[in-house]
Amino acid sequence: MTVPDHYNDPTVKTRHANTAQVTVDGELIAEIVGLSVRESGGTDGSYAVGDAKPKEHIHNRWTCSGNMNRFVWRESALSKWNMGGTGLLNLSTFEITAIDEVDGSVLFTVTGCTMSDRDLSLQANQRIMSNMSFLAMDLVEGEAPELSGSYLPELEPYADVEGMLNPGDGGGDGSNLT
Repeated sequence: MTVPDHYNDPTVKTRHANTAQVTVDGELIAEIVGLSVRESGGTDGSYAVGDAKPKEHIHNRWTCSGNMNRFVWRESALSKWNMGGTGLLNLSTFEITAIDEVDGSVLFTVTGCTMSDRDLSLQANQRIMSNMSFLAMDLVEGEAPELSGSYLPELEPYADVEGMLNPGDGGGDGSNLT
């Protein structure tokens, strides 16, 4: 089979994700056959008294959620994501990476994903597959930067107020009060 000429022309490219992978702590644990990701701006209308139509729309919160269809586990994932009990409530966060197989580029990465529900399908002579819904902390175009393990911003200690202890000093016993 020959590759059509437009595959080699960088000015003509239809982007498509042939592979979507799931990683936990940097370890590839699954591949996804179907993936849908939704972003919401939490848009609300701003209304005036007596008006039925909004005066403007306000984007007041951002959320990202999605579904993975036919989530195919690798053997290493079975011990990390076992079914039953309260295991679902204690799972690690994970990342999803969509990859264009034509040039190997990362289309997008969904980070800080937390599973919200799942089902499992076992069929004779077939791979173990699952469907899953998740919530995410961020959706990044391309490859996500390395994360420090926390999605919460670093808290800066507050400045000293005359005669008050700054908790960032670590004193705690009042010994550094002036």
